[in-house]
Amino acid sequence: MPFDFTTELAAYIARAKLAAQDGLTLREVCELIMGLVILGVRSAESFTGVSGPDKKAAIMDAAGRLFDTLAPHVLLPPPWSFVATLALKVVRPIVLHFADGAIEAVQRKVVRADAQ
Repeated sequence: MPFDFTTELAAYIARAKLAAQDGLTLREVCELIMGLVILGVRSAESFTGVSGPDKKAAIMDAAGRLFDTLAPHVLLPPPWSFVATLALKVVRPIVLHFADGAIEAVQRKVVRADAQ
């Protein structure tokens, strides 16, 4: 049975939402996004007929959706908790910038591992 990225992504996000029920730290959100990046890169390697930039864009879109799903559950310390919505709007691009670099790093490792 072929790997279905959409199904795996939905399952991953569902597990992340379940983990977020009691709240998450920003570190935990980044860990979950990193897990999604690894899942995305590994599965994207099996995509045929899709360009590298399109694969990366799909993973970045998924990372953004995961962040948006988890953001309401992030526990921010004071004084950020008072302005949580604003703070998370500032943090989102930083986290996605991290995800962008992580995609490149993970992809290089996956390609090297496959070559050995």
